[in-house]
Amino acid sequence: MQGWGDPRPLIDSLNYDAIIIEGIYALRDEIITNIDTSKTIKTGVNCDMLTMLSRKLFRDVKLKRSSLTFEQTFISYFNQVLPSYFEYIEPTFRFADFVLDSNISTYEQNSKDQPTEMKMKYFPEDDQILNKFFELKTSQEQTDYYLEDKNNYSSKITLRLRSVNGMPQKLILNYDTNIKKGFEVYDLTKLTEYNTNQILDMILKNNFKIEKIINKNRKKYEKNGIKIKKDEIYGLGTFIEFDEKYYDIIKKIFKNKNITDFSTKTYPQMFSKIKEQNHIKKELLK
Repeated sequence: MQGWGDPRPLIDSLNYDAIIIEGIYALRDEIITNIDTSKTIKTGVNCDMLTMLSRKLFRDVKLKRSSLTFEQTFISYFNQVLPSYFEYIEPTFRFADFVLDSNISTYEQNSKDQPTEMKMKYFPEDDQILNKFFELKTSQEQTDYYLEDKNNYSSKITLRLRSVNGMPQKLILNYDTNIKKGFEVYDLTKLTEYNTNQILDMILKNNFKIEKIINKNRKKYEKNGIKIKKDEIYGLGTFIEFDEKYYDIIKKIFKNKNITDFSTKTYPQMFSKIKEQNHIKKELLK
């Protein structure tokens, strides 16, 4: 085998027991169509997108293998690395006989181990029931920034940046690619040198736009292993969230009173619905 325009002699497979072709473009059409695939084992190595980001930041910033700053590295990842990966690298995995998972534990969880949460409407009169059966553990003011990419990738990417007391807490990446769909949750609490506005500014420089900002007070309750989150969403109302497996228990505790299931709706979707209903009302009143 010989590279295009490469003056070095061809490699004769008869002289070797095994030949390894390695590189991010090793499964490209140009290579696959020029080798006898019946005598090869084609392997891809993949990992979640936030592990990719973590490795790039570690290599370029921590190990100083690049002159780019943290902000420049962060921006280049979303502007250049990720789009190129979706366009040129990920599609080649279809040629692989098997794909190895190369994730590392730099993120909290992904869609494989994330429990399905239920969301229910909560009313003031339910306070007595909640305080009787559960213990309050924490109370926090949170802001969730929902962001969409403005690029026309073959994949859909959305981000949610969560801030607690002005400091970044989580970056939640949702993706729907040609290969798979899911989401990953990245812990930002160790980035103590960057506040929420600085991280948000980096994301907005990556051709992302803010779809919705959700401000809420979140109280976490727990008893006998059952965890409940009570969210007071400013301008929308109050809701409780809990693991789907506790649905029957929660309904029994609250005696089915004043509980409506909103599990399939996100808070931005609820705001959009209200906006749509208000628009219809205005049109009817004309």
